[in-house]
Amino acid sequence: MSTVSVEAAIDPHTITVPPDISVKEAIARMSPIRISCSRSSNGVFPQRDRAEETRASYVCVVEGERLLGLLTEREILRCFTQDTNLEKLSVSEVVDRHFVALDESTYRDLFCTINLLYHHRLRHLPIVTEGGKLRGVVTSDGICNVLKSLNPFEWRRVEEVMSSPVLGADGTASVWEVTQLVAQHRVSCVAIESSTNGNGRSHSLGVVTEANIVQFLNLGLDARAVPIQTISSALPNILRPGDRLQRAYEQMQQHQVRQSLVFDGQDELIGIVTERDLIRSLAPMELYNTVDFLHRQVHSLQAEKAALLERHNQELEQEDDKFSLLNERLQHEIEERQLAQAAQRASEELAGATFDRAAVSMFHARLDGQIVRANGQCCNLLGYAPPQLQGRSLFELLHPDDPPLNPKWLDPLLEGKRAKAFKELRFLHSTGSELWIELNLSVVSRATGEPDYLIGAIEDISDRKYGEALLQDCEERFHAIFEQAAVGMEICTLEGRFFRLNQKFCDIVGYNRIELLEYITHPDDLQKSQESMRQLLDGEIPHYLMEKRYICKDGSSVWVSVMLSLMRESTTGEPKYFIGIVQDIDARKRAEVALKESERRFRSMFESHKSIMLLIEPDYGAIIDANQAAESFYGQTQERLCRLTIFDLHHLSRQQVEQEMKQAKLELQNSFVVPHKTSRGEVRWVEGFSSPIEYHGKQLLFSILHDITDRKQAEEALRESQRFVQQIADSTPNILYIYDLLDCRHIYVNHEIITILGYTPEEFQNIDTQTLKEVIYPEDYPRFLSHIQKFDIAKIEDVFELEFRMKHANGQWRWLYRKDTLFNRNTDGKAQQILGTATDITERKQMEDRLQHANQELQGSVNQLQLWNYEMRLLGKMSDFLQACLTVEEAYSAISDLLQPLFPNCSGGVFVLEPSSNMVEIVSNWGEGLQSETLFTPNDCWALRRGLLHEAQQNSPNLFCRHTHNSLRPAESLCVPMMAQGEIMGLLYLCSQKEGELSEAKHQLARTVSEHLSLALANLKLRETLHNQSIRDPLTGLFNRRYMEESLQQALHRASRGEYTLGIVMVDVDHFKKYNDTWGHEAGDIVLRELAHFLQNSIRASDIACRYGGEELTLIFPGMNLEETRKRAEQICQDVRQLNLHYHNQPLGTITISLGIACFPEHGQIGETLIQRADAALYRAKSEGRDRVVG
Repeated sequence: MSTVSVEAAIDPHTITVPPDISVKEAIARMSPIRISCSRSSNGVFPQRDRAEETRASYVCVVEGERLLGLLTEREILRCFTQDTNLEKLSVSEVVDRHFVALDESTYRDLFCTINLLYHHRLRHLPIVTEGGKLRGVVTSDGICNVLKSLNPFEWRRVEEVMSSPVLGADGTASVWEVTQLVAQHRVSCVAIESSTNGNGRSHSLGVVTEANIVQFLNLGLDARAVPIQTISSALPNILRPGDRLQRAYEQMQQHQVRQSLVFDGQDELIGIVTERDLIRSLAPMELYNTVDFLHRQVHSLQAEKAALLERHNQELEQEDDKFSLLNERLQHEIEERQLAQAAQRASEELAGATFDRAAVSMFHARLDGQIVRANGQCCNLLGYAPPQLQGRSLFELLHPDDPPLNPKWLDPLLEGKRAKAFKELRFLHSTGSELWIELNLSVVSRATGEPDYLIGAIEDISDRKYGEALLQDCEERFHAIFEQAAVGMEICTLEGRFFRLNQKFCDIVGYNRIELLEYITHPDDLQKSQESMRQLLDGEIPHYLMEKRYICKDGSSVWVSVMLSLMRESTTGEPKYFIGIVQDIDARKRAEVALKESERRFRSMFESHKSIMLLIEPDYGAIIDANQAAESFYGQTQERLCRLTIFDLHHLSRQQVEQEMKQAKLELQNSFVVPHKTSRGEVRWVEGFSSPIEYHGKQLLFSILHDITDRKQAEEALRESQRFVQQIADSTPNILYIYDLLDCRHIYVNHEIITILGYTPEEFQNIDTQTLKEVIYPEDYPRFLSHIQKFDIAKIEDVFELEFRMKHANGQWRWLYRKDTLFNRNTDGKAQQILGTATDITERKQMEDRLQHANQELQGSVNQLQLWNYEMRLLGKMSDFLQACLTVEEAYSAISDLLQPLFPNCSGGVFVLEPSSNMVEIVSNWGEGLQSETLFTPNDCWALRRGLLHEAQQNSPNLFCRHTHNSLRPAESLCVPMMAQGEIMGLLYLCSQKEGELSEAKHQLARTVSEHLSLALANLKLRETLHNQSIRDPLTGLFNRRYMEESLQQALHRASRGEYTLGIVMVDVDHFKKYNDTWGHEAGDIVLRELAHFLQNSIRASDIACRYGGEELTLIFPGMNLEETRKRAEQICQDVRQLNLHYHNQPLGTITISLGIACFPEHGQIGETLIQRADAALYRAKSEGRDRVVG
């Protein structure tokens, strides 16, 4: 197929339309009307000439020179069924902009194009240039026309590719109703049927296609008022399931249609063949099956010449070398892929480390809330170890006193209506304590847009909730606030002495109320505190807030925040007392100290870390700080780097860099792979992780960069070479995969997974252990685990097989046959990965299940199985005998004895078609009462006329063939045509006087026997033809000189071993040149033919007559001595004189011959010596006057 010109499949003359025209106008351009479309008086549209119906099934929507998409008939019908005004609807609102197109630079062969059309279920594939300009469109019809000369459909039958059942509609239905039906089921045509007649069967009136409906829309008529049969197309020539697919293609070409209907023998509609079905037959899997079928057919013919077999063997050896080289390249590519995956895992580990060390409590969860992973901050907040949280539902942590959450709470988030979800919840700490948290959830989606998992953040709001409760309590019970305040409160004299305190204040400093009447401010803070009190008394400030230390009872100090206000007399304004609120901030102060220590450690890590680290101002891109690794990477000092911006380091545009910083600042994206520039002029690829942080009161971006230039180069090289490997993997008809035994998931799978199981490779790789258990049939799962466990002790060359069931994406169970081998071990030597292939054996398994089910329903299942085995042995015996036969006559003699045991209760016969007489004649029969003529014409047999198996029974006497005896008609008969290479060779006829003997099983057996007989007899005839051509002289029909030399050597060997004699006679026609010169070479040929015919009839069956050369003939007489040979030669010489030959009614006169004889062993021991001796005797006979015997 790769030798076919791919350019010929491109249609450069496509119809293009701008995006702003209406759909109605686009339909008009697709449907040019060249004749009147008005209906006749009877309401039926006039029939149009096929040539005038030529129309487009699509238009290309182009803006400028750039292709925006395709508008197809299917899209038009979808809009029409939605009651849309097609005149007001523009093409841009309808066209599918996410279309599949093929870049011109990658359009190399039809194999790639057919794959795209088949996998994406397309009829049109645009070819575009690098700039998006339309180059042309490849259509299904174009590909079929290009491949027409190759006859790609010759070896396929209609029943193998047809689609069934066919959607039907009553002829009285309106165009609108049928259009709704077409759009709903997404079919290209609907069969129009009449109402059922008296026998309960409907009659097909025609078909209505998408093209018919679109052309009707162009007329502007009321679709609800027009019956569908008025626009239906008449039925083209019908197809039968057994027809070759080539006929379907020729019908479509002849009638300019895109589909042909398939009817069974009772003229019932059973299927349809479309252009898409033709393309599907050219798909890799279908081509593989066709090639496999041809391969089996070729190998069943064992009469190939030795030279042809030798050449095929050499070609196979060359192909084996190519596949060996290909396997080595595949192994190399897989090793490089593993290196890339190792680098990817390192990146993932770094990302995981960043997640685990984040200062925010974070977790990953499934869509049902089950926690998959939580970082250390989250585990510490909830009080659980990571293994305790993993696998636990997030909502199991809810306080038992709180009502359960509404299950639809997350629906807006999962449906994409909201970007985030917030909730304040009360959790139960692992210690049993109450913990108020604010839950922030976001959804991470797959590449397909479907939700994949949840990522959440938890913030402890217990203090805030407690403060809110306290505030509410203050509002409700203000009179008790002082005693029950959650913070320390004090009322002191103007001199600073306490005269009223609440218990919280006492708890902070550890004193009781009596003891606290003394001054407890830390000496270092006393002066500042007194100065603030003075300012209050002087009215300089309304109140003051300060952080100070109190001396606790145990001598330690505690940090508190004191807000002090001065209470004055309401009338005089004189100072009365101080009232203060004291809050314990000791923990915060300690946290600040810890923060400073953390900053010190961060700085140490920042400076010494080997990864490139930058602190970046997010608004202007200024570099605030850089570590030593950055200096080494960029070749710039830290001082120099801090004078640059991130735009100076990037190899991308400023707009792209600003967009990345914006994404990082908003935490929408924190990882980037970008090119950076160094001072040495190099462009290096870096993988960066950026997140916003607060540093010294400023919002900055903290970026960690890793030099991945080598990895990028390796990945690029790997991608370049992976195209070839990926094409091989995707073109194989089996699933190819790599399964990681440690991660318990598939890390690679080819695209054949879509065809066999309906999953995309990405979906299948994301299947974890739990999901894998759900998609494997429950009864097969233990065997699957046992199969996997075998690799714990497997050797690298071991191959393990398993048959099991997996769930298709549509919910159906599919049988798979997998072969696995150990592919990789980890550094500890433990089996890590297995490489395997899986084949869909569902059809085989379904066949086995149906057979098993049928056997269970039969009481004599064991006997039936034995009978089947017996028949197979007989069939094998028959095949062996027929293959061992040397001639067709020998095969005819053996057929009756071989076939009678296969059909014990039936009579039968094998008939052979004689092409010269066009008569079918019996060559072998068995049983009693054959009930058939032994010689008849092919037209007398329904099976030979139809090319299909034909059965007749007494309840349908009119279906018996004419060659069946009318007077003694059997209870049932079966005629099976014998065909080889598409030609009828004869007939296998079976009949029985008892009903039920010719069951469906016997039908299948008869088909198989017919196929074996056809191939065997064709093989024998071919073998006889080739053998006769190789050993016979074409003019005389005698054996040629080569055969004579071989036969003479064998005869001499037998004579020597058996100690008997052998005679040789050399014969030459006297004055032979006279016949050629007088009457011409035709007369000479007549003399030689008649003489050869005479000699052939004058010798024994064991004797050999050959043409030695020219007019010289040779006779070999095994067992004759010299005297007997002479007598026989003289008798022949005398009888030749009596021949009366004529040429064009003119007598040729008396013919005489000269003969020279020799005998073994008197005249020699080897053939060459004897021939020379006989030839010398012949020469003497010529010299002595001819017409005599010498020797």
